[in-house]
Amino acid sequence: MPCSDVWRIVTYRLAAKLNWINKPKQKSSRSDSSPELKRGEFKRLLLDKMETQLSDFEFLHYKNSTYHFGRTRDFKKYLVYEGLHLNFSLKERVISCSVSSNFNPTYRFISSYQGGILNNHFDLLTLKRGTRITPTEEAYYFHNGRVNTTNNVIEEIVDDILKVGLNFFDSRFNLLWSNELLSFGLQFIEKLSSPKDELKKEFETELRNAKHVTSRIKHPIYVELKERLQAIPNQTRELRQLISGLAYSLIEMYYEN
Repeated sequence: MPCSDVWRIVTYRLAAKLNWINKPKQKSSRSDSSPELKRGEFKRLLLDKMETQLSDFEFLHYKNSTYHFGRTRDFKKYLVYEGLHLNFSLKERVISCSVSSNFNPTYRFISSYQGGILNNHFDLLTLKRGTRITPTEEAYYFHNGRVNTTNNVIEEIVDDILKVGLNFFDSRFNLLWSNELLSFGLQFIEKLSSPKDELKKEFETELRNAKHVTSRIKHPIYVELKERLQAIPNQTRELRQLISGLAYSLIEMYYEN
C-alpha cells in the first residue's frame, strides 16, 4: 500500500478520535427528535437496508467495529471475493465505508487499502470523488447518534454503493479478463510444486531482508516470475509499475491457499 494512503488513513482516524477539527462536530449535531440509538440498533438498521437494496452481498461477520458483507464471482478457475466494509463509531459519530475485490481470500477482512492487480481495497468516498486524497472533514459519513439521522446516512451510503461501488466491482472484474499479466501470472503459480509451508517461510525471510520492499526480493521464483511478466510486450506504464507487487501477491496467494 502506498505510503500516502497509509498516512491518509492514520490522519483520518486521529482527527476523528482527537477531534482536531470542528466540522465533524457540526455535522453530527443535526436537529433530530428521534430516539437515541440503542445497543445493536445500528446493526438492525444496516442489515434491513442491505437486505432490501444489496441482497447479493451476504453479511459475513462483525469485527473491530466493522460490518463485513461479501459476495463472490467466478473468474476462470478462481473466485474473486468482493466486499463491503462499514465501520461504525457511536462515540465519534462517524461511519466509513470501503470496497474490496480480492483473489486472495486472506485479504477479505484486512482493512488496509491497496490498489494492485490481484487485490484491491479502496475507500468509497474517495472513489466517489475521484481523488486519491480526501480532506479530513469529508472523509466520513457523519451521524448524530439518533435513529432517523443514522438511518438517513445508511441510505446515503447504500446509494453511493449502488452508484459507485457496484460500478467499481463491474469495471474491475471486466478488466481482469483482458489482463495479460494476470493471466500469465495465474498460469505460472498453477505450475509451482514447491512445498507451501517452506516457501512461505522463505518469503517471510526474504521480505524482512528486503525491508518489506517487494521489488528487492531475491528469491529465484520471485525473480523468474517478475522477469517473465516484464517481458510481456505492449503493457501500459501504469500496469508495468504494478508488476513487482503482482509477482509477490501471486506467490503469496499460492502458499497461503
